[in-house]
Order: sequence, then structure tokens, then C-alpha cells
Amino acid sequence: MGGRRRTAASKDARGRQFARRLAAVQQVCERLEAGESLCGVCRDPLLPQRYQLDRWRAAEPLFDEMVREARRRAQDAGTWRRRANHPWSRVLEDEILRRIAAGRSLVEVCEAPEMPHHTSVTRWLDEKPGFRDRYLDARLAQADGLFDLAWRIAREADEDEVRTARLKVDVIKWRIGRLSPKRYGPAYLMRMIERAEAAAAAQAEAEAEAEAEDARELWIKRFERGSDGQVRVAYMFRARPRREPGEPLLLIYPDGDGPEPPRDPSHGIPGAFRADWEGGNDWQGRAAP
Repeated sequence: MGGRRRTAASKDARGRQFARRLAAVQQVCERLEAGESLCGVCRDPLLPQRYQLDRWRAAEPLFDEMVREARRRAQDAGTWRRRANHPWSRVLEDEILRRIAAGRSLVEVCEAPEMPHHTSVTRWLDEKPGFRDRYLDARLAQADGLFDLAWRIAREADEDEVRTARLKVDVIKWRIGRLSPKRYGPAYLMRMIERAEAAAAAQAEAEAEAEAEDARELWIKRFERGSDGQVRVAYMFRARPRREPGEPLLLIYPDGDGPEPPRDPSHGIPGAFRADWEGGNDWQGRAAP
């Protein structure tokens, strides 16, 4: 019983593998009929490489017949053309870098018929240090453009497009994190988050200290010399927080039970501790005549 189940499972797996390979070969044949060469098609990273396709064709006669038929159709229709050779030039280099900085991948750039093959560009990157430096700068510019594109996608997304927009933004975020890790990578973002959190914590702590300082009351003693020549505390007044407009002045006397109005009009507070809305030395806050 168990052997039959394993056999059925292996057959299903082989069937799924055959279906995947068949779909890939069909894509190859479509591009062959469109006029591309087999080498150019197999350079696509999303399609099987040349050695893989040759192995599939040797193992499955159907695949070999599909490729041969696609080539015959391309030749009969006259769509197949040998791709022109593109030697390196400064003008060609500038155009490649311009397209990359505009947001295209190197594979997309090399798919154009007026552009060289992907292998030629990668060889130039190894052979020409100046080209490689400019290529890296173009990739940084591409990361900046993709960063702005992600913001535009998120800003313009409707309610029905939230899931699709989130997927696009996540993919773009992954790409720019690889293109410019120092500027947009996870480590940089974590440092920015830590700095923002530290700044927010410091600001919150300063605000809390300011609130605590404002809530703390400060009372100042007023000393006077008596008729016997002894210096004693005449009264105390609140210097902080300052009184609000209309709030009466209250003093604390040594022989009193708590804050009370001044017992004498001469009992006031110095100008340095007077509220902004008070205009004179009058203890009731009225302007002195």
C-alpha cells in the first residue's frame, strides 16, 4: 500500500516537473520565432541556460522538436537576424548608464537590439575601471529614483490597490537596500531608527523635566530687621509658578497658619519675581498711582 502511494507521488512530481519545463521551452520557442538567437534567449536569467536546455532536449524528444520547429518558422518568416556586434564606445557607455540610472535593470538594457549583450557589458565592467565606477554611480542614482517611486506608489494607491501597492513597495525597498546598502540598507535604517528614537526619548525627557520644574513651587523668604535689631523672617511669597492674571497675592507669615493676603500694603514682592501682568508695587496687582 505504501509503495503504491510513493509511486503515485513520484509520478505527480515528475508530471509537475515536465509541466514546468514545457512552459519554459514554450517561452524559448516564442522568442526564437520573434527573431532572437538561442544564445540570446538563454542569457535571460528567468529562462533555462543553454546547457540546461540542451540536456532537456536530449532527454525529451518533444522539446528538441519544439526548438527545431521554432527555428524553422523564424527562418521561413525572415524574422531571425544575427545580432550586430556592438564594440565599446564612450557614447554607448553613456547610453547604458543613462538607462540604468533611469531605473532599468542591466538585463532590460541589454535586451534592446541596439545594445550589446549582457556578457559584453559585464566583461567591460571587469576590463574598464572607469566604466565600473560610473556604473556604480548610476546604480546609486537608480536607488534614489526607486526610493521616490516607492513613495509615489504608496501615495497614489487607492483602497482597492493597497495589497498590490504594498507588494510593489516591498520589492522596491528590497532592491534599493541591495543597490545602496549604506544609504537604504537595513543597517542604515536601523541606525536612523535608533537615532530618531534617541532624539524622541531625549525630547520627552526634557519636556518631562520642564513640566516637573514648572509644577514645583518655589517660595522665597523676606527678611526684615526688627526694632530690637534682630533679623527675622517677615513673610514668604511664591516665586514659582507665577500667578495667573487675577490670581491674588498670598503670603505666608511666621505666625500664620498658611497662605493669606498681605497684612500690610507695603508687603509685596520684588519686581524680578512679579508676574508680567502686574504693573506696580501694589500688592493687589494694580498700577501704583
